[in-house]
Amino acid sequence: LATLLARLWDPDTGVIRLDDRDLRDFARSALPGEVALVAQEAFLFDDTVAANIGVGARPAPEAIHFAARLAGAADFIQALPNGYDTVLGERGTTLSGGQRQRIALARALVRMPRLLIMDDATSAVDSSVEAEILAALKEAELPSTVVIVAYRRSSILLADEIIYIEDG
Repeated sequence: LATLLARLWDPDTGVIRLDDRDLRDFARSALPGEVALVAQEAFLFDDTVAANIGVGARPAPEAIHFAARLAGAADFIQALPNGYDTVLGERGTTLSGGQRQRIALARALVRMPRLLIMDDATSAVDSSVEAEILAALKEAELPSTVVIVAYRRSSILLADEIIYIEDG
């Protein structure tokens, strides 16, 4: 479902719509500006924290800091040796899985997409941090529809609408 929503695949039958518009009507080059997918396994580049969050967008530092706060990453980033200028190293191996996930979420949020898909994107953070992140997203009044693929009951209960997919 997440890959269909992000248009990594097109459905064999039926239509997936974003704001009443068939996703296939969007040029593939335009879709990354409209849709952001944050997967469970976060990929980080051998670059600074700020560059990892702003990759491809070149946002202002204030936008990077705002996205990091929403993603629950600002505190641990500021505690790094050089804060947002800390070089993470290849794939961010110096960070925990939860820290990598929060930077990947900030990367998606800094673009303010119309559709944010979180595919188990907070699985490596503890449930209290996850609740803070999801509450911040809800309060932020983002211009986004947020789709959360999750297995934790705490994540699911924060949703406005819950869809259960049985047997695939």
